[in-house]
Parts: sequence; C-alpha cells; structure tokens
Amino acid sequence: MFKFRSIFICSFAILLFQTAGAQNVIFDLFKVKEKSNISTLKFYISDIKVHYTDQTEYSLEKYAYLIDVLDSMHNHFSLNKNSNRELEFISFNLGIDSTTNVSGAMEGDLDPMNNMYWTWQSGYINIKFEGSIDDGVQREYHLGGYAYPNNALQKVSFKLNKSGDTIIHIHLDDFIHSIPDSIPFKFMTPAPKAVYLSHLFAKCLSSEK
Repeated sequence: MFKFRSIFICSFAILLFQTAGAQNVIFDLFKVKEKSNISTLKFYISDIKVHYTDQTEYSLEKYAYLIDVLDSMHNHFSLNKNSNRELEFISFNLGIDSTTNVSGAMEGDLDPMNNMYWTWQSGYINIKFEGSIDDGVQREYHLGGYAYPNNALQKVSFKLNKSGDTIIHIHLDDFIHSIPDSIPFKFMTPAPKAVYLSHLFAKCLSSEK
C-alpha cells in the first residue's frame, strides 16, 4: 500500500546556469489542488543542450539526470558554463534514448537501483507518476519503451527568459484530465499507449502560465 502525502504547493528547480546573469531554469508543479495526493513524480531528462542566439549550442557533459520532484536532494542540478553569448532556448529529451537503454549496466542517475528500470528487454522508465489529483482516483503510470513502435522518448524545447529566470510549469491536472477513458488507471509497460501518455505529459510542460 502506498503512503500518499498531500501536496498543496510543490515546486522544484533545475539550476542550469551560473552565468553572469545568474539565470535559472525552474520547473514548477503548477497549481496543484488541495485534495491532490502525490507519492511519486520522477522523470529522466537527457541530452540537454543550451542554444545561443548566434546559432551555436552547448551540451552538458553529463548525459542524463533523474529528477525526483519530492526529493530535495535530487530535484536540481547546475551548469557552470561561463559565456558572454546571449542565451536563446534550451532543448532536452524527456526520457532515455535507445542506445543508452541497450548499453548494459549504468551507474549514478541511471543505476537500476533508482527504481526507474524494468529489465534489459524493456529498459528505463522515462516517467513515473503515482498518486491522485482532485478527482481522488489513484493512478500509477510508469512510462517508457525504446524499441519501435514503443519508443516513448519525447523531445522538448523552451525559450529562455533573457531578463531573468525561466519557469517551466508542469500542468499535472491537464495531463491527467487529457487521458482518455480507454487507458486504465494503472499502466506500467512499454506499449503504444505509453508512447501516447508520454506525449501528453510532454505537452503539459509549458513556460507559459
């Protein structure tokens, strides 16, 4: 049985820039209802690229980060990249690519002990949500898959605020309410439905309120 914690306001920050302007990219769990009970919200971000207005880009040396929204030790990372170039946007994968999935045992954020890995055949869990929102329905979505036609990886990008921090909101209610009735409340296997749910989750990330 899961022990759920009531979430009234929950936010987490991914600190990506220690530049002269001290810009941050902040992921915020947007307007969570009082009756929401969330025990798990984790996902992988990989292949992060910073893009500049001069058409150049910079890739983080570390390939993948496991974001755990409810764990203050794992809800952020930083990038020490000094540059006088003007930032334009950031891009990354929501999930782990097929090459990494078939590369054998990993360490750190990709360690199977993080409970974000099925088996060598099924690979990594890209997104894990367990809990309920305002409707009180308990849901478990473990979304992943790397082999066609079940490749659930999503590519996303966001404009950076040039005059301050950039906030990317996670509209969790929008994600849950957009799921069709044909998908069960518990879905935990690579399949076309997992690809579809991953697409819906990616759509609920927005730099606009």
